[in-house]
Amino acid sequence: MHNVSTSPMELVVASVASFGAFLATLCLGVYVFVVRKYSFWRTRHVPYVEPALPYGNFKEMGKSIHPAHLSQRFYEQYKNVADGPGFVGLYIFLNPVLLVTNLRLAKRILIEDFHYFPDRGVYFNEKDDPLSAHLFAIEGQRWKDLRAKITPTFTSGRMKAAFPLVLGIAEQFCEFLREQHTVGDVVEVRDLMARFTTDVIGSYAFGLECNSFRDPQNEFRRIGRKHFDTPRNHPLKVFIMKTFRGLANRLGLKLLHDDVSTFFQTVIRQTIEHRERHGMQRNDFLDLLIRLKNTGKLEGANEMVGRLSGDEIAAQAFIFFTAGFETSSSAMTYTLYELALNQELQQRARESVMDALEKHDGVLSYESSKNMLYLDQCIY
Repeated sequence: MHNVSTSPMELVVASVASFGAFLATLCLGVYVFVVRKYSFWRTRHVPYVEPALPYGNFKEMGKSIHPAHLSQRFYEQYKNVADGPGFVGLYIFLNPVLLVTNLRLAKRILIEDFHYFPDRGVYFNEKDDPLSAHLFAIEGQRWKDLRAKITPTFTSGRMKAAFPLVLGIAEQFCEFLREQHTVGDVVEVRDLMARFTTDVIGSYAFGLECNSFRDPQNEFRRIGRKHFDTPRNHPLKVFIMKTFRGLANRLGLKLLHDDVSTFFQTVIRQTIEHRERHGMQRNDFLDLLIRLKNTGKLEGANEMVGRLSGDEIAAQAFIFFTAGFETSSSAMTYTLYELALNQELQQRARESVMDALEKHDGVLSYESSKNMLYLDQCIY
């Protein structure tokens, strides 16, 4: 028996060789994984746009072009392909997505065959980031159950009951605008519409009197602007959340800033406790959610749809804010801009409003607003 000594240099060489073999195996594994991911549409014989790692077909997304504009670009490119199937395969990062270019097929997916396509593929983390688990994000049977609970809160009758809340804020808006006109200040319409939308959503969904016209830096508006204007996550985290949703959940990755999440959850919890303690009702969205929490059904309804938890209430109120703030304020801003550019159309819209009010004894109400048809056409 002879002892075989190993020199330090041999150990280094062996270690480097082992690490090189490991690295080569890892690279090969990643390569095979990516190839399989990017073979999704090809193996299914679906026409597709050749992707590029790591962005797929959306390299410019979020940098210089909005995702909607990129989708529009692909739509314009493939909508008139002769004898095409009416769709084209794309990739967002490593995820396959199907862009439908045929109107009839789109209607079939969204209406007739909707039960096959209810999921949106949006990342959420209910455990670590409960506000992200809202109606727009959750999937499967849980989405169906929650949708059955929330849908009755948006009937025309309930919208009518909530209209006085909106009207009260509209009166504050008019008063503020008259004051600005008196002092001759230039009015930034986009900011003004954002304040109006903040107050409406704050009142209807959260039960708050934000008073953004007098206090534009109020806490609700400040936190809301942080949510929209300040990205929380590094692009690498965004990539993981969009591509590896299961891994992102296990890592506890969140969509919302911690202080944003804490603020909205605290507001909802305190408002619910205050209303239940004092028996208060406002005929707003939060009232309806509280009834679902306590009874499992809405007032005047015979069918039980199931109770809501406190986190579910907070998540639905939050998505009401997220979905309604930017969309509504931008729509009103651009409508006013276009009407300012087209004076004759502005006059026609005004006449539509006055005619509707005349038919309802000069009262601005839910019913009279539904009769302002030309104004609707200007908005949509």
